Amino acid sequence: TSGDGGIASFKIDLPQYARTGRHRLDVIAGTDVIGTYNFQVEEFVPDRIKVEVKAKKPYAAPGSDLAYDVRGAYLFGPPAANLNVDTRVRLVPSTFAPEGFEAFTFANAERKFDPREIENEEGQLDAAGVKTFTVAVPPGLQPPSALDAIVASRVREEGGRGVAAVAHIPVHPWPYYLGLRRTGNP
Repeated sequence: TSGDGGIASFKIDLPQYARTGRHRLDVIAGTDVIGTYNFQVEEFVPDRIKVEVKAKKPYAAPGSDLAYDVRGAYLFGPPAANLNVDTRVRLVPSTFAPEGFEAFTFANAERKFDPREIENEEGQLDAAGVKTFTVAVPPGLQPPSALDAIVASRVREEGGRGVAAVAHIPVHPWPYYLGLRRTGNP
């Protein structure tokens, strides 16, 4: 049946034996195709491991390495020992905005910073399901304000299927930040 707008809804239950892959549903009125809907049938296999990225320090800076652990564990059982892991670290612009100084700006609008990848490494988790990565923060960075290190790591199960985790770690390229407050603001 159709509603006031001439729309009819329906539900099709797919059988368990439905083939995986791309399918198309055609709506035919008489001999004319009046609508088409493309869909995919896929098998869903839930993740069997949990991955976590945890920084060793609350922030990094040039001259001090960015160190973090990638930890993998099976959801029901032991650590994800000796599984392959890959990690990437990308620096992106961020804004230094300390609590209590909302009326101030701590950025230099005349400076630009293009995001850049500073690490792309592969390794293997140890017997406890942990791998520590250490990344040098390049010296001489001059962004408009702070930076954010986006750490994306993936642990691969024996069959090659990967489970990923992402962490954002602040990077302070400046030893201090100058804040400007607009006149008229308290």
